[in-house]
Amino acid sequence: MDEHYDYSYIKSLNIKIDVPFVIRGLQLKMITKKFVEDFALSSLENEDQPTIQIVDLAWGVHSEIDALELLISSIEKPDLKAQYNHLPEIYRNEEEFDHEIWKWRYVNLIHAFNHYKSQHELFESIDIIYARFGFPDDMYELIYYHPTKTVSLLTPEEAQQKLESAILHFVNKQKHLFVSNP
Repeated sequence: MDEHYDYSYIKSLNIKIDVPFVIRGLQLKMITKKFVEDFALSSLENEDQPTIQIVDLAWGVHSEIDALELLISSIEKPDLKAQYNHLPEIYRNEEEFDHEIWKWRYVNLIHAFNHYKSQHELFESIDIIYARFGFPDDMYELIYYHPTKTVSLLTPEEAQQKLESAILHFVNKQKHLFVSNP
């Protein structure tokens, strides 16, 4: 599941695409230099005074590493507590919380839910996402091989439907954290 997302796809999800999000996308190897160039061109069109690094990116870069270096040089470390005050308490208090990584997890989940045709494919892709993002506790019940107390009382079909419903509920809950109002 080494997905590379393009700029227009992420834009269609109404997720705020900014420099920290692009940096994390490069670090997680979820985007290519083409994404970065598209981001830079969009920034040029929509910002009054883009940074010199954004202008350089819009002209094109040789590699993802070059793009990452330019992006990192264009920002200062944001004050996470002030910037993410709108998030529920559980997310603000985690020591290693990284808002941009969580946004990328949401992108992966939405993609899995919208692009896999069989339940089996969906469950396997959720398992891969669970591992890729460090086995987060809030996804534990979404993993098909983690039994819950009520699953043993259900038929296999009912258990699969319940799991699919839980995944959809989780994705919708995440949507409220990361999707901008159009």
